[in-house]
Amino acid sequence: MHASDIHVRSGRPVKVRVYGRLDDLMPESISAKDAEAVLLSAMPPENRQQYIDDGQADFTFSVPGVGRFRVNVYRRLGGPAGVFHHIPAEPPTLADLGLPSAAARLINHKNGIVLITGPAGSGKTSTMAALINLLNEERADHILSIEDPIEYVHVSKRCLVNQRQLNRHTHSFAAALRSAL
Repeated sequence: MHASDIHVRSGRPVKVRVYGRLDDLMPESISAKDAEAVLLSAMPPENRQQYIDDGQADFTFSVPGVGRFRVNVYRRLGGPAGVFHHIPAEPPTLADLGLPSAAARLINHKNGIVLITGPAGSGKTSTMAALINLLNEERADHILSIEDPIEYVHVSKRCLVNQRQLNRHTHSFAAALRSAL
């Protein structure tokens, strides 16, 4: 169906986002019990505990032969809900994202930090993945990324790429950076 997202929400039909439009995957609603069973079955054990403790969890989920998904599961007034966002196997290019070629100059800086900010769904992760992939193809350096969760998996090309997941046990970006180094 070329869906970018699958939305599971108790008391409603499962929905898919296809080319920006939400459509029912099936006409019948999913019960709270069935929604929770589906969502819990996708969660790694540490995220199940986080969901129980905090009422929400973010993680990635892989389905062999289908792909990787960034997942957000949360409790809402009507019961459990979750969104599975499909992550393409290959990171996008700056051109794929409609970004100007001048954005490629960000990888020319040897020192410092680049912050990419914006609201949910604005393309922060895709932009960063495109920049990391470009850097990986054009330079011979070490790339260390700290993410929560890791979405695009970067294979080392010209660079040595290390991706570290920031998780609730790490407590902070600074702690994750210290342990990674």
